Amino acid sequence: MSPDNVAGTLRVPSTVIPAIGNGGTLSVPATIFRFFSIGLLLVATGCRNDKPAPQQDKKSTGTQGSTQSQTESPCEGTLATIDEVFKLSKLGRTTTIEDGVLRLNDWQRTCAPSESPAPLPLEIAKLLSEPQLKFLDENRFLQRDGEHLRNCLLDRAVSRYATGTGATELDRVKSLFEHVVRAIGLVAEPPQKLPLSPYEVYLLGKGTADDRAWVYINVLKQLRIDAVLIQPQSSDRQTPAAAGAAFLVGVLLEGQIFLFDPKVGVAIPSIEGAAAGGTGPRVATLAEAASDPAVLKQLDAGPDHIYPIAADELKHPGAAIVADPAFWSRRMQGLQTQFVGARAMVIADPPGDSADGAPGLHSRIAKAGGDFWNASEIRIWGMPEERLAAHAQMTKDQLELLAGLMSPFAAYKIVGINAEGQAGLVESEKHEDIAADKNLYPSARMNERVIERTTAGAQMQARIDQLEGNSAQAVRAYLEVREKCRELLKYNIVIPERIRHTRAAEDATYWTALCQYEQGEMKSAVNTLQYLRKRSESTHWQRESRYLLALSQAGAGDFKAAVATLETAEPDDPEYLGNRHLIRQWQAAAKSNAN
Repeated sequence: MSPDNVAGTLRVPSTVIPAIGNGGTLSVPATIFRFFSIGLLLVATGCRNDKPAPQQDKKSTGTQGSTQSQTESPCEGTLATIDEVFKLSKLGRTTTIEDGVLRLNDWQRTCAPSESPAPLPLEIAKLLSEPQLKFLDENRFLQRDGEHLRNCLLDRAVSRYATGTGATELDRVKSLFEHVVRAIGLVAEPPQKLPLSPYEVYLLGKGTADDRAWVYINVLKQLRIDAVLIQPQSSDRQTPAAAGAAFLVGVLLEGQIFLFDPKVGVAIPSIEGAAAGGTGPRVATLAEAASDPAVLKQLDAGPDHIYPIAADELKHPGAAIVADPAFWSRRMQGLQTQFVGARAMVIADPPGDSADGAPGLHSRIAKAGGDFWNASEIRIWGMPEERLAAHAQMTKDQLELLAGLMSPFAAYKIVGINAEGQAGLVESEKHEDIAADKNLYPSARMNERVIERTTAGAQMQARIDQLEGNSAQAVRAYLEVREKCRELLKYNIVIPERIRHTRAAEDATYWTALCQYEQGEMKSAVNTLQYLRKRSESTHWQRESRYLLALSQAGAGDFKAAVATLETAEPDDPEYLGNRHLIRQWQAAAKSNAN
């Protein structure tokens, strides 16, 4: 490709881009994963990036470089630095988790409370392995603690916008569950079979039913609402739940245990119908589902599609705590005392009662069990700990697979022409500052009116904006990514870059629709999803886009269209029972509207 064939391409200094290769194919940098994907790999392996500059004291009125204000304690300054390092928009870009762990240990050395937290209850300690107990007793903060703090920051962000505007706490809990189902497309196993953290599951938007339950319960913690894993079992309590068996999430609220199915993707509906002032069926309680077989039978979809849990299996179910030891360590319990006020966040949820008698997680779950379970029968769900332990010990091959999954977040690149007329792919662009006063910039200094902007990582920034609830801002960024990726794909670029930018454009389109749905812009979401589903190269979000399209059509009041869309789901779809439940609701709504 000659310069004359690249109409409207950017002109950049010759030192920025590689020359075009033989055969007219654009050459790319020696490594495929540039910018953000490398940053993520460094985070995962613990490699250091440059430390962020310490924050300047906001209370100081002196000149730059003046000493810290006497009114601000050194501990508060350290915490402010921790806040800055762990900002979701900065991690992996200008800061790393290792930077944050260093700051956490600075705080630990000089500011940690001297009093020790209550010891781990014996009934919990006996369920933990030696490595887990050793992790709890560690004095210094570890890499895993930094990842835990990052996960909690994301959970807190989601908890602030995904609960909707329901009139009751149960309405908000239900809205949060529906958000998690939309946000995490269901897969049979983790992408590339990798041990992904909750942060990565949410970022990629794909997860198992276990992942949905894990994320949902973690976000509920930020709302200070307890939940437990409900594992159906025989009434004699002698038959443990098999691996991969159906399970429910039980939310402990209002003295009841409300049931949600993260695999089917619906809240278990009550026979009593809609709650006063609520939308859709009221959520059933464990007591209702265990005593009335008709509650769960509502989710049957014909003789060949029977809901996998029966009422008898819920009379004496297994109850499992969903948490990993990062919530229980003494160092996190000490740090929790600092996360109050504007910094409020749940990073520690000890299972034991506190010294002042406040009930811990184990006691609260035992009390909520009533006749269903007692304290001695409570177990710890092993999945979170197994996943996080494996995540901390990923092999080189696994890290490379993870970098590959994250690669589309590094989009986008552009075609550039250097001073010698050579074309290549670059990760920055320069624009003339049209707002600048030309009288202040004579021709000899014209370069001072040029603004250089990094393009790599624009997709990641948009995704973080979305996950933090800044949907409108995310949509604008996604539109730019889509436009720039389509522009790049017009050229004969090498296959790895074509794959990356094709996927980035598809992701940006789907996530745009998801943002539009979250903003209540149902018709816009319908248009975006219909556009996505018509494109032959769009294959990654087929199941999710069908589901979201149906939800958007129903949200826009077109229940017949919603039914028609969801009826195309195959009978072997893992969420088939939930789909049929929604179809029956929408059919009833369409009939009601017709009357």
